[in-house]
Amino acid sequence: MATNNENNFTLLSDEPILESERTDHLEFEHTAGVLARAALYTDSPITIGVFGNWGSGKTSLMRLMRKIVDCEGQGDNAAVAVWFNAWQYEREEHLIVPLIATIARDIKKKQEQWEKKLSLNDEVGDAARKAFDIMKVGGKKVHDALRSVLYGVSMKGKLGVPLLGELEISASMKDMIERYEAVTQDTLMARSLYFDAFDQLRELSHDKDIKKPQIVVFIDDLDRCFPEQAVRLLESVKLVLHQPKFSFVLGIYPQIVEEFIRNKYAAQYPMAAATAASRDDDELRYRMNNYLDYFNDYLGKIVQVRHYVPERRPDQMQGYIRRLLDEAGVTSKFLVEGISEKDLLELIAEVGKRSPREIVRKINGLIVKWRIAKSEKSDAEPYDLLAGLINETISDRVTKGRHEYEQFLHFLEITTGEDDSLTYGQNLAEALKKTQNATYHGERISMLKKDMDTENVHTMTSLIEILEKDEHLCNVLNSRPGYKWLSNKKYREEMRETYEDRTSSEEARETNRETKKEPLLHREPDTQLPKDFEHIIQGLRMVPIPAGEFNMGSEDGLDDEKPIHKVKLVDFKISATPVTQAQYKTVMGANPSYFKEKGHKDATELPVENVSWNDAMVFCEQLTKQAKGKYRFTLPTEAQWEYACRAGTTTPFNTGENLTTEQANYNGNYPYRNNPKGKYFEKTTRVGSYPPNEWGLYDMHGNVWEWCMDWYGEKYYDECKNKGRVENPAGPETGSRRVLRGGGWINYGQYCRSAYRYYDGPDGRNYSVGFRLVFVP
Repeated sequence: MATNNENNFTLLSDEPILESERTDHLEFEHTAGVLARAALYTDSPITIGVFGNWGSGKTSLMRLMRKIVDCEGQGDNAAVAVWFNAWQYEREEHLIVPLIATIARDIKKKQEQWEKKLSLNDEVGDAARKAFDIMKVGGKKVHDALRSVLYGVSMKGKLGVPLLGELEISASMKDMIERYEAVTQDTLMARSLYFDAFDQLRELSHDKDIKKPQIVVFIDDLDRCFPEQAVRLLESVKLVLHQPKFSFVLGIYPQIVEEFIRNKYAAQYPMAAATAASRDDDELRYRMNNYLDYFNDYLGKIVQVRHYVPERRPDQMQGYIRRLLDEAGVTSKFLVEGISEKDLLELIAEVGKRSPREIVRKINGLIVKWRIAKSEKSDAEPYDLLAGLINETISDRVTKGRHEYEQFLHFLEITTGEDDSLTYGQNLAEALKKTQNATYHGERISMLKKDMDTENVHTMTSLIEILEKDEHLCNVLNSRPGYKWLSNKKYREEMRETYEDRTSSEEARETNRETKKEPLLHREPDTQLPKDFEHIIQGLRMVPIPAGEFNMGSEDGLDDEKPIHKVKLVDFKISATPVTQAQYKTVMGANPSYFKEKGHKDATELPVENVSWNDAMVFCEQLTKQAKGKYRFTLPTEAQWEYACRAGTTTPFNTGENLTTEQANYNGNYPYRNNPKGKYFEKTTRVGSYPPNEWGLYDMHGNVWEWCMDWYGEKYYDECKNKGRVENPAGPETGSRRVLRGGGWINYGQYCRSAYRYYDGPDGRNYSVGFRLVFVP
């Protein structure tokens, strides 16, 4: 174990168990015992699959299994444990050749080991003598049979395969065929002898009069080979070595092989073309899909036992990480005052994706960067390593598409009021300091919420919600290095420069279909924001909506749309389109949308989606703050939204009795009532791609659902009806769900009606939900 001293330059190795004196930190002992003994004591042929992602510990588990086979493979249960690293022979055309050669070599070695042991000690036990006798006779016959297979020479008449030393592992199938031709001068005869050797091996394996050792073959890192080679090896093992007294243990990432198999057969048989040509033939499509599904469980036809390497329990993973930090000599650098060991270890586990190999890689990366920074800067503080972990954690969340963490970083740098006021990061750090006496996470969050600034309630709520859902990060931030990281922008930038990899944290998603509609924003709305607002957010156009009365609801709709009731509204201004991705990112510092079209010149003109009601309110709060008191932005009330959508109409849609896919983006496979079918783009379209309503508003039907200010009340319309006429209604006073209006690209036509009501929780997000704005000068 390394010590915590200034001259320690130790790093961690990700060698598997039993290599480089590594012990079983992952606690695989019990699992290894069960699987190893299954392979050792099962006489009939068996293949065990040790499945898992890269770095999950497959090799370590298999190493422990091999150790058990070596220890218990004595007496009547004599066994040979063979280890085959498939990836080392990836240049071989047929991996079965080096595999059989390796098995033959290890049988010979095991026989020599027992012979040497007996020659040095006459008093060895009966178990050792029995094992030697089995190896001497049965082991030799299996060894010779395997070599015969390799040489392609028939065993009929003589078993005396020339023992010219160990066969070269690098022999290829082409070399073998050439050898056969040299012996027989006839390619067909050579192939006949080659397969005859297989038959002889099979006969020997089934001969119960000859005691043979159990051959347990561990094939590791099969997923590191090219998939085609891996599949060819599996097929060869099934064909040649699926014999009694042979057990195979495969270390593999199964999805790689099964995906290759499915793609191979789908390409080999032009089913896609046939399906396209027979789109109306449901029976043909069903048969084809069933045929392809046959290959989905390809490994199930080869592997009799599947064991997925389980994710280690929290206590096991914590113990593993604790030993790694001790081994690297950096435990005290992480566990500074105020940090609990549990929070630290869990955060490292999360950043390392709970993968043993990835955890080692992450810890090594942090240590190396910390040591370099420490050498370059004499004033490096002792807890910079922990700040690096905080930075790595946030960066990891952003890389995984957790855009709320990107917004979190953005808001830490923004001032809460005028330019010289405190930043949100500084406010959050001060608030956390006041929670040091909290005895549990929930109490700390309650204390943070009580201490919020009422002027910036939505923004601070969004920051606290992130900490509420991320307990370990919250508790690590509640420390001296955490306070500094939150409150000091320069310090955060230094940490990012030191610890972050130079990779993009955001990848755009490609979509399968191109929409060819051009934007129709040719008509300028009657009113726009003053020009001095353009430097804050470009392209935001506000349309004046006149005061008036209208009949809200529908008697032809669902129960919550009834009864129709009179509503009177004062004039207001509403945005011509839903908020776009470009506008959202300008204010929030992140784009959470699912439909980000890479390389599309108008991608930023797509509506922002995948935003919650809370996100929309933070956007409004921040935009209002940037307007410096000149304008107050918010969401439309449900009544404002329907009034603006209808634009004086009383029909189901502002387009009339029907809504076509030339008028809005929705699922045209399911039009309103019995109208003709239309297009279905299966994604959002650029705002303003369809004609506006009579008041100059775009996308009021379809594209994205739009959040409203109101709480949802199923019987709220009854209350309004009882009042006779309501003025400027704002919805129920309380509730648990907020109103959504307008329908989305994914919805049927009926859900896009002017009166249709929907809802979701304030923190709900979906790739068909966005919002638009209203403002008061």
